[in-house]
Amino acid sequence: MQNISYIYDLQGRRWVKGLLPARNVGRNVIETLEALVEEVEGRTFGKGAGFNFQVEEMLRHPQLITPPAGNEHPESVASEASHFLRDPAVVAGFSRPPMGYANAAVLMRHFQGGWD
Repeated sequence: MQNISYIYDLQGRRWVKGLLPARNVGRNVIETLEALVEEVEGRTFGKGAGFNFQVEEMLRHPQLITPPAGNEHPESVASEASHFLRDPAVVAGFSRPPMGYANAAVLMRHFQGGWD
């Protein structure tokens, strides 16, 4: 059940009461559990848990963060609302840039031209 709490946490939802999220869940298990939750609840979440897991992995392992190419036309999925399928490298790069930039304008310059 703690795995379900972790899926909910990755989706930005409340955990199962009394069960802290188990953070030692692998990506394949996350995707399987998210599909099962969607099936049981009869709605889709647009792979939010798998995406957020990728971002967390990149933040835990900064060497995985490379200058992202970005995507001018990101894919989207239809659910209760439309969500753009973001690039985990973009989110991780802007969450904790390699050089610790705090200024958004500096981040944008480096995003457009690379980190160097």
